[in-house]
Amino acid sequence: MTFSIKSKHLLKAALGAGVLLSSFNVNPAFSQAAFNLASQPSARTPVSAALKPFSADTRDLFFSGESNFREFTFYALPEETAGENKLILTLQSAISNTPDQSRMAVYVNDVEIGTVPLAGEKRTIALPVNPGLIQPGFNSVTLLVDQFHRVDCSVAATYELWTQIDPQMSGFSFSSRPKSMGGIADLASIAGTDNGKTQITALYPAGSSMKTADMLVETINAMSIAAHFDHPDVSFNTVPGKGPGIDVAIGTPQMVRSLFGDDPALSAAGPGIYVTGSEEGERMRLVIAGRSTEEIGAHIAAFRAQLSQGRDVGTPQGLRALRKLEGLELQPSSNVSFSDLGIDLRSFTGRYFQQSVNFRMPNDFYPGDYGKAQVRLNALYAAGLSKGAELLIKLNDFTVSRISLGASRNGLISEQQLPIPFSAFRPGENTFSIEARLPAPVDDNCDPTRVGGGAGRLRIMGDSYLGLPDFARIGRYPDLAAVNSQFSQFVSRPDAAPLAVLVPRSDLSAMSAAASFFAKLAYASKSVFPTRFVTDIPQDADAALAAFGSYDTLPFDFLRQMNVDFSLSQTVASVSSPLSVEPLAPFASDDISLGLNTTYSPLASGTREIAVLEKAKGVASDYYGRFVASGAEYFEMGRNTTYKVINKLRGNVELLTSPVKQEPVFSPSPDAVMVIAQRKNPSGEAAWTLFASKRGEELHDSLLTMTHRSVWSRLGGTVQSITENGEFVDKVETTDASFFMTQPPEVSNLRLIVAAWLSTNTDKYVFAVMGTFGFLGVFTHLTLRQARRRRR
Repeated sequence: MTFSIKSKHLLKAALGAGVLLSSFNVNPAFSQAAFNLASQPSARTPVSAALKPFSADTRDLFFSGESNFREFTFYALPEETAGENKLILTLQSAISNTPDQSRMAVYVNDVEIGTVPLAGEKRTIALPVNPGLIQPGFNSVTLLVDQFHRVDCSVAATYELWTQIDPQMSGFSFSSRPKSMGGIADLASIAGTDNGKTQITALYPAGSSMKTADMLVETINAMSIAAHFDHPDVSFNTVPGKGPGIDVAIGTPQMVRSLFGDDPALSAAGPGIYVTGSEEGERMRLVIAGRSTEEIGAHIAAFRAQLSQGRDVGTPQGLRALRKLEGLELQPSSNVSFSDLGIDLRSFTGRYFQQSVNFRMPNDFYPGDYGKAQVRLNALYAAGLSKGAELLIKLNDFTVSRISLGASRNGLISEQQLPIPFSAFRPGENTFSIEARLPAPVDDNCDPTRVGGGAGRLRIMGDSYLGLPDFARIGRYPDLAAVNSQFSQFVSRPDAAPLAVLVPRSDLSAMSAAASFFAKLAYASKSVFPTRFVTDIPQDADAALAAFGSYDTLPFDFLRQMNVDFSLSQTVASVSSPLSVEPLAPFASDDISLGLNTTYSPLASGTREIAVLEKAKGVASDYYGRFVASGAEYFEMGRNTTYKVINKLRGNVELLTSPVKQEPVFSPSPDAVMVIAQRKNPSGEAAWTLFASKRGEELHDSLLTMTHRSVWSRLGGTVQSITENGEFVDKVETTDASFFMTQPPEVSNLRLIVAAWLSTNTDKYVFAVMGTFGFLGVFTHLTLRQARRRRR
């Protein structure tokens, strides 16, 4: 017999509708272990090529604490839905979990297919799926996890509870596999199949033009939107990839046939659009062929039109999970129930409740302290909780509201209004969290045999909701949280060129990082931004620019404009690096003056003499041998020291004489592996955006860390740096933003924009208020004096 999730919730609600007095016992022993995800089982090759994972990575499948509710989606092909199917789960739990009461309930499309005990040892579980339960298209997998400690009932002990599912060793085993995959809709079946990422290989044979790279990026961006690639991993390569993924090729029919000579479907390919599957059945190929650039461009436009006309198919539960993954977009003057946000409304029996959900604000949302959203909370909790029991509402990791649940409360939260200032929201994705510490006096005597069998301590009611009043909407830059609306504005201006993407030396790693970023941005914004790869800074001072490179390869002039200095980083390569390193692409002025390639040093010595010296050193090495090169290096060391002293003195003089306070130059922390920065371009009409890693070989992986939803949703300010694990170590807030209109000029929106601007510029607000009162005083004085004169 099977039960739906809804039925099970109703049953639990009926059983727990009485008094919510907890009978848990606790031992006062304190033990809080900080769990490191890196210590968990590493990714491995799937046990079977027929195993299809659902769209989740290691972090998504890590369940900590006492209660977790996760819902994922997967795409099933028609042939896969027939026959006998199984869900394979390879998992391991903490030794602290009590195996008799810790369990995981597994649902497919809201129908329970089994319950898994969460013991400590690593094991593989096979759960049969009833025929007909999985339907073609999107389906859902729901995991409800309850974990209890063996011997400790304290709040601190809940941090020792965890279960990790291995995404590379888990998934659906279908008894019937498709013989071929050849439809555009089938591209969605590849989503998230590599530890949550979607592997995409952009085929870029030697000698290909930058125009080919531009068209590849445009095609991949459109595909990422239509196939719902939440975490695209794009790599430029000369040969097709291996394993689950998609190969994308653009070119003449002859070139396409040479790339896929083993594919019968492409052996006689002419101009057109082709979607085929590999013989292994785990990789797809998207090919757009044409005899000219114009013909290929027409085929890409037709491909995008096909994608835009397509509709998502699947079960209602699968489509619900898909929308939850992308995040519900909130609109002005609306109320959204907690159930629509995706919050678990089950009765909670533990001591530490924690749950997070994602939602999206419009890309042009303007945060500030000019208004407040309201959480209308209704909940039941166990009466007589210990002092210190409390419930927290968090938004984007900031605590915005707090309710005490101590012994003086009566166990009922009714129509409690909890304000959330607009300054806590951000454009795009936001994370809403509810946390509750629920200790009770009876926890002093912990009975492990009853730790999972007590009455509920907290239950959030289904009529709770998040209410939003009207809010300001306007685009602004620089601000990393608003890149969606920025790029859309910059490329949509009259006569605007495609967005310039700077990749020094046409480096394939930098191009891969850029393509991965724009595929993620397209998915997040549901917009395809036209781009063009360049190897030097465009001459158009009004143009926007996005640059990808390592600390020591990006042009010095660009870094100076970005107000970033990488010379203080302890891991930047020494200036005496091997002379055989491939030079950077030159600026036009350098080609004219010296006729040589230019290498820009990362040292902040202030002028292009660095580049000239690098050229001189290279020439010396080529014609005069190591002796002269060594002399040049010694000269360079002395010259650099002199420059540093001069620049330090010059900076001090400028700081003292400049009437405007200058922002300090940003230098990343040694722990940072990547820096993301945004500044106004020289004309101030657009923004320049920087993505830089310590080393070139780390750029692609670092950017994939940044585009993971747990990091992506926290981008903001003008500068941020992240560690290898996605933790932020540096941040510079936006202080001088420019604005552009994204909505019709309505009075209500303009009023809110002014209020938002004043709330983020308090000094100007005070000046404006004082000026207004001063003006009113002078005006009143002159009016009264004029009136007295008339009476005379």
